[in-house]
Amino acid sequence: MEISSIVMMRVLLAFLMVAIIILPLTTSAGDLTTTETWDNARGKLNAGTIGGVTIQLNDSQNSVSMDIEDFPVIVETYTATWCENCVDVEEIRDDAIGDTNVSIIHYHRHYFESNDPFGSNSTESRWESSYGSASIESIGLSRGAPTTIIDGERMHAGKVAKSDTLKEDFINSIEFGSSAPLYGSISLSATLQNTNNTQVSFSWETSNLSYSCMDDCQKSTKTAAWLMFVEDVAYFPEGSNGLEYYHHVLHQAIYLEESDGSQIFEVPNSWDGDDMSAVLIVDWSELESEEKSIPAPSIILTVLCFLVSSLAYGKNNHFSQFK
Repeated sequence: MEISSIVMMRVLLAFLMVAIIILPLTTSAGDLTTTETWDNARGKLNAGTIGGVTIQLNDSQNSVSMDIEDFPVIVETYTATWCENCVDVEEIRDDAIGDTNVSIIHYHRHYFESNDPFGSNSTESRWESSYGSASIESIGLSRGAPTTIIDGERMHAGKVAKSDTLKEDFINSIEFGSSAPLYGSISLSATLQNTNNTQVSFSWETSNLSYSCMDDCQKSTKTAAWLMFVEDVAYFPEGSNGLEYYHHVLHQAIYLEESDGSQIFEVPNSWDGDDMSAVLIVDWSELESEEKSIPAPSIILTVLCFLVSSLAYGKNNHFSQFK
């Protein structure tokens, strides 16, 4: 009975030592993906946005395919034509971007809005469904101008810097890059169906994106494609923030139910000019596998080593009492 108690205590001690060893490792790994210069745009979920394949809709036919290595940084900003702070923040953001390859999308306040003519129910829905929860946690609102999201992962709300300057915040966020565990390519093609460019046949492929993992995969990813209609420049001198020319105006966001597909869509009217673009982006999220609870081989070996050494030591210590 005494031997069994000793062995049990040593087994428990072995597991405790393993836990103590593993905990600092997981904490260190988590520290590498967080920083004080931004908030997590998706809460605790490991997720983001990639893509940015863009087609100008003033051409009769166009097709673009892009590898993930060439994807631009996705910059989504929530703004409004009356928001003076937005003007300041966007200037700082653009200065931080510099020559970086980016795809900028501006969401304009629409719900209960009388002073901003841009935006739509679909753009508000896209913002709130993607970033609403994290925005509430950060600023107490599901949508607040100005707020900028980098790569669908990093949130910069308001104009107060978390580091020495707001520009430094943006530079750090842009240089951090996408953490999408994916490889492959996506493509988008568009064919005009009428002379006034109001109907366009789109074909898209995003299923070529594959999960990138080493050895036995303990996780998986799911993706969701979106087609965004963005006007390059819209002139609106009635805006009370004095900007007059508003760039990268998102008029409509369409969730594509299939990874690959073809469909004719009505293109929203441009505010002015003929400078509407279609932008294909892909939301991704990393999922925990059902087998995640099974310890990794290295952990199992470590536990076994502790158990063997504990048992051996317990047996030797017991028999030494009889020498």
